Amino acid sequence: MSADICDTVWVETHARWLAVDDARRRDWIDCFRQTNAIVKVSFDKMHHLRTDILREITTVLDAEGLRWMIAITEPDEASFLKTRNRCDWVEDRRITFQKLVTDHRLLVSPPLGTLSMIGRLQTQPTSHFE
Repeated sequence: MSADICDTVWVETHARWLAVDDARRRDWIDCFRQTNAIVKVSFDKMHHLRTDILREITTVLDAEGLRWMIAITEPDEASFLKTRNRCDWVEDRRITFQKLVTDHRLLVSPPLGTLSMIGRLQTQPTSHFE
């Protein structure tokens, strides 16, 4: 596990699965707790996460005492502020603005890699093109 060789484990996700009370959610919560991970929830136009689902997710993260934040990826500050207003119950200290990258060469690649949605280790960022 990366927590054995890293000081901080970041889990970047849309986190919809945290809104469903099932064994998978409980397993992930246990994993986050054991690794002291920071759950970074993506909330922006690209991820199509509904506000009510985000509220459920943040309620679960708080109730479980986990470390978390919201990442809003938008092309400009005006778009960021519009999205930010949709989650006005979240404290500013838990929000980060990530400028939308349009050139994949500008994406940051974690030194250890990333885990795909099915749990496979990848050494480069993933992208989805419509």
